[in-house]
Amino acid sequence: MILAAPVLAVILAQPVCWADRALPVEVKRDQLGVIADAIAEASDTPERAALLITIGYHESRWCIRVHAGIKRGGAGEGLWQLEGAHHGDGSRSGLSRYETADAALLASAQLDRSYQCGSSPAAILTAYAGRPCWQSASDPRYPGDTGVEWGYGWPTLTSRVRTYRWALGRIRG
Repeated sequence: MILAAPVLAVILAQPVCWADRALPVEVKRDQLGVIADAIAEASDTPERAALLITIGYHESRWCIRVHAGIKRGGAGEGLWQLEGAHHGDGSRSGLSRYETADAALLASAQLDRSYQCGSSPAAILTAYAGRPCWQSASDPRYPGDTGVEWGYGWPTLTSRVRTYRWALGRIRG
């Protein structure tokens, strides 16, 4: 387990979800504190914490409505947009410490199963998202220049890798 303080510092530095900007500052800070505690508890390395931060931010922007379980339009639920029962038993959403910790543990367990495309951040994030490995730049079958300006085979992967590297640097100090 890593310390929650550096995780909280990272997520406090991220832009606030547009829908949460009218919330009292203390409400949002308390919510992010619960998330930071859950990420720290579910992470045995700074790399794991940075992956959970990256996925959570890009999938939910830490919006309180998504945290509470309101769907974003797809099949995923909660901060880490977990889909279906195949992730295991436990909460996928909910604002309590217990529910948030459950969801972070489920997301972390899913990361343990997300190495089929390789071990680079791009490969892990691609596998977690359920995308084909060829969309990851680290896949040996990657065709090289796909003609897409962001450099990888799906639109938000570059941004996710950048978020991961930024978060990891901040966590490590």
